[in-house]
Amino acid sequence: LSSVRLPPDQMVTGVTTRLRELGERMAGERSELEIMRGRLRQVISHLEERLLLINREGRVMLVSPDAEQILGVYNTELTGLPIDESLGRDHPLVELIERSFGERRSIPRKTLLVPDGERTRQLLASVQYIEDAGEPVGVLVSMRDYESFRKYESQWDLSKKLADLGRITSGIAHEVKNPLAII
Repeated sequence: LSSVRLPPDQMVTGVTTRLRELGERMAGERSELEIMRGRLRQVISHLEERLLLINREGRVMLVSPDAEQILGVYNTELTGLPIDESLGRDHPLVELIERSFGERRSIPRKTLLVPDGERTRQLLASVQYIEDAGEPVGVLVSMRDYESFRKYESQWDLSKKLADLGRITSGIAHEVKNPLAII
């Protein structure tokens, strides 16, 4: 086979055409990625839990609405920042994330005392360790304010008790109704 040499102007035109095609394809993929990111943010915004997605370098990749507030971080956008620099190395959540990476495992719900101005707040946090082909990818942190969790838990307990009371009452009514029917 012999190699064909194109004149320089045809080579430039060919390269320019290929670069334009690649640019158009990348722009299409980028807009599709932005659409998917918007959909993901919409789903996350409707969850009760506040989420943080952190890559293996410790940078925050995704933050659900109000996550900064529940962490006691105000006037700061966490996305793109290292979590240890944003919250501080001694922050309990940073320690939990580092533990998850160090042990290469998920950590179920833990109660943390998080600084919030001059007071501390209780926070329930779970860290889901994510890996691909045996290599760490990152962690997904789900958080919930302890007070709201306790409120929902007490409402759940109350509804269970009311359901039990309803079953007992209907049983008693049935037992009382039978002798009354005979009389």
